[in-house]
Amino acid sequence: MHNKLPTAERLFRFGMVNSQCCALCSSHQETSSHLFFDCEVARALWELIEGSFIGIKSVLSFIGLYGGSTLGGGNFGSPALALCLNAVYSLWIARNNVVFENVSPHIESLFANTLALTVHYVENSNHTKYESKNSNNSTQVDVG
Repeated sequence: MHNKLPTAERLFRFGMVNSQCCALCSSHQETSSHLFFDCEVARALWELIEGSFIGIKSVLSFIGLYGGSTLGGGNFGSPALALCLNAVYSLWIARNNVVFENVSPHIESLFANTLALTVHYVENSNHTKYESKNSNNSTQVDVG
């Protein structure tokens, strides 16, 4: 995280808001890390995702959401990674809905939105196959 998003903590530092409280849980300082991973709403979404998909914890660990910080291989165009990124995006949208529209988040709606965004990504991905040839054989590599 580069901590560039206008979270309550950053806005408070710049004197733009009166509170640093998380918009989703109202009980902790709203940093990017808290908002996307430590907040009770975020944790509920990640637990729902993890419980719904086999192997998702390894993807979450891969991109550093569960304390893993290594980027050791993997397909950056994968639907599993898209699911994780869409979960972060859904949490940001939910946060903004609370801040600007006074609409409380519902975990089922967050999960449904995350899935819808991921399905849209998968259905509209332009997966191109590149063929790599060497002297012995031919290998196709699918990149997203």
